[in-house]
Amino acid sequence: MQRPSLQPGRVTPPSRPDDDDDVEVVVPNFLSGFGRALLRNPFSRRGNFAAYEGSRLERFIRGLLYRLALLPAVAILAAAAMVYLQTHPSSPQFVPDPLTQGVYYEPLTLMADDHVRIEAWLAPALDAEQVINEGEKVLKHRWPAVILAHGFGMTRQQVLPLFRPLHDKGYIVMAIAMRGGGTLDSAGQTFGLNEALDIKAAVQLLRRRPSVDSSRIAIVGVGSGANAAILAADHDPSLAALVLDAPAPNGNEAFDAHINNTYSGLRVLNPLCRLAFQIGYGLTVSDLDMDRYGTVLAARPTLLMRWSADAESDLPSARVDQIVDFLGASLDKPAEQADVQP
Repeated sequence: MQRPSLQPGRVTPPSRPDDDDDVEVVVPNFLSGFGRALLRNPFSRRGNFAAYEGSRLERFIRGLLYRLALLPAVAILAAAAMVYLQTHPSSPQFVPDPLTQGVYYEPLTLMADDHVRIEAWLAPALDAEQVINEGEKVLKHRWPAVILAHGFGMTRQQVLPLFRPLHDKGYIVMAIAMRGGGTLDSAGQTFGLNEALDIKAAVQLLRRRPSVDSSRIAIVGVGSGANAAILAADHDPSLAALVLDAPAPNGNEAFDAHINNTYSGLRVLNPLCRLAFQIGYGLTVSDLDMDRYGTVLAARPTLLMRWSADAESDLPSARVDQIVDFLGASLDKPAEQADVQP
């Protein structure tokens, strides 16, 4: 029993382990508890259970067989628990928004094809000053749009450095909270496989907006967001350009980077983790293999950047400049070719 506090006004919150240690703490404790149950002394007589009848050798063999029969189930449950923990990383309570960059935005909620609700920031290409200066004429223009997709375990803050430069370039900018990265619905992160549905929902919403030039929509993806962009482009040949920052080159590397256990005592479960992921989500990690999508990348301007060491950090200014320059060359049209609504 906990002693009453002698200082009623002071409350000490319970301690909790760091999120990064969840797998190395929860899973070993889980296995330890099952291990004690499996290895309990089979020689003691308890009740009339059949395993405790007969000679010591017979009881030992029966007890061992009963326990070995449980091991596959225990291993599968442990692998499923690890996959769930790894694909549901915790999100920060507060994420800076485009107002911190001095950009007005509209908060939106999208619905992916699998009924996962996705949040998004949408910044229009125009501001109030432009409308006042140029009048109604500017409202008839259609503008290029850029979708920003962050990586595994990250939030929209990762791509926030791109918001102001792209907005100043005259683009409509949308940053989506990829599933598991601050979405309204709890959903596992799948290295880009299901996240492609989030990008698809964003593209469909932009095409319904009269101010968007539907022929000039580009996607900027970082890490697993880049893999999601490739998969989205595979089903949407009209996407104008892709920027792929540190995509996983294949499904095996994506899985190993985020799911496979480096903790020596749990490495034996890695094959089961892969099986649990593919069965649990109904996906195949080989669908991420980039060598399948050479035609997709060749069909449109594509900037591929191999910055794998920085795939889980915010974008540095040098990379922001490179991305903005590439999109300017890919999306901008001469003034005489600018699209105007009738």
